[in-house]
Amino acid sequence: MSVLLSIGLLTSCSSSDTVETAENTGPHKFQLTLQGAQYNNVNSAKATRTSGALPTDATGKDEATIQNVIIGVFNATTGEVDNITMPTLSSLATTVTAKSSNPKIVVVANVPSETFKDVKNLSDFLAKTENLNITTSTAYATGIFTIPTFVAGTATTQSKDYLPMIGSTVANSDNLSISLYRMVSRVAITSIKTEFDANGAYAASSFTPTEIFMAGVPTESTYNTPWEATTTPAYAIMPTTTNLVSGEGSSADAPYLSSGELTGITSMTGTSTAYTTNHYFYVFPSISSSTTDFKNKIRLVIKGTFDGNTVYYPVVIGRLQSGTKINDGTITADDVDKGINSFGGVKPNQTYGLTVTIKAKGATTVNDDVKPSDINVTVGVANWSNTLTQDVIFN
Repeated sequence: MSVLLSIGLLTSCSSSDTVETAENTGPHKFQLTLQGAQYNNVNSAKATRTSGALPTDATGKDEATIQNVIIGVFNATTGEVDNITMPTLSSLATTVTAKSSNPKIVVVANVPSETFKDVKNLSDFLAKTENLNITTSTAYATGIFTIPTFVAGTATTQSKDYLPMIGSTVANSDNLSISLYRMVSRVAITSIKTEFDANGAYAASSFTPTEIFMAGVPTESTYNTPWEATTTPAYAIMPTTTNLVSGEGSSADAPYLSSGELTGITSMTGTSTAYTTNHYFYVFPSISSSTTDFKNKIRLVIKGTFDGNTVYYPVVIGRLQSGTKINDGTITADDVDKGINSFGGVKPNQTYGLTVTIKAKGATTVNDDVKPSDINVTVGVANWSNTLTQDVIFN
């Protein structure tokens, strides 16, 4: 869903608050009221890792929670900062002042209050970076997040309640709204099963999942994601994302991108019963191209033992190929708005739901691609209020 901020333009002709013309004759006050979200500064319980029932984005719940809001007001022509504030939102309303009559307004939610310290203009604001470990936040108090000092191997759980969001518009009328979009996307896997051909080479084989993790995930993102109300498509501009990590193993740089060791799963043989525990992860976006190394593509990886040997089944998110069904087969060609192409990629503010069917032996390393004939994937991709599915069959 998109979270709305309604903006009402209030003008006055008093000596202290004059109506400003295009020549910039005085300040304007804007009243902002949050709609479609709920202020919440109480930490909610989290599951072990990111597993279990998928979160909801219903108003004021889970992935629609707003912990804080930072409002940047800029001159729309010069980009010069008017002011940057973090209002108290207990009443879900606030007033900000702009020097120009048609200011650029940028609203960011669920990020540390000190992020935009010393910003001088809009370019500075959007060039600031956020680290993915913000999604491991554990508490919020007096306007400042409690974020773990990021040491490899320490943060093991992402929180559905601390997802960074951003939205912007130019205040060129007296009746405006700003939609907040999540800077991350959610990748979830909901089913893993085998379908070994009873008459084929793997008729007597068995597979047991031991870990599910993300790889090729950017850990840093700029705020240069201007979802303008007039922009079509909504994701025409991508942020700059860097520093790729993997969640594999106990020594991973980002263990919150892993399920941890899976235990108690019955070995899968023949046409097996599906493993249906949901595992989901929040990732920054990145779009692949023909020159992107496979190891740098965003992948959900199923690790396990195949006839006693460790194997990997990497699923490139958003990749259109043989053996992959996207949105029940309704997406069969490149879809720029959803980030679907033959190379793969993740757009921000999307949900990607995967189911995987394994029919053959996997790769020997996490950076080896798996032939489409070895795995079938069903992918669902959508704006957050919808569900996009990706069904994969490793054949």
